[in-house]
Amino acid sequence: MEYMAVTTITKEKIAEYLRANLGFSGVICEEIVSDVFESATDLIVEEGGLKIKNLGSFAIHQKKARPGMNLHTGEKVEIPARTVVQFAPSRNLKKRLNNAE
Repeated sequence: MEYMAVTTITKEKIAEYLRANLGFSGVICEEIVSDVFESATDLIVEEGGLKIKNLGSFAIHQKKARPGMNLHTGEKVEIPARTVVQFAPSRNLKKRLNNAE
């Protein structure tokens, strides 16, 4: 299986893309992007998840504590319980990914 290189995109890059394509000022675009990300984060935390049509769903899941091992020392350790965010891609995103091959 061949993997594509992962590109890191920053809020600044998204704001620059919006500025170039919409013609708004850079400051306004940065505020829009920041507000969107802050709102998305708030919804995930407060509502337990977020669904974005044609992209996918973000959901909060609780992981139980479990036994583990320190690979350097071989010592057995307890991995504590924690809260994580999981992403599930939409059908449309899966279809685009599979047709891109």
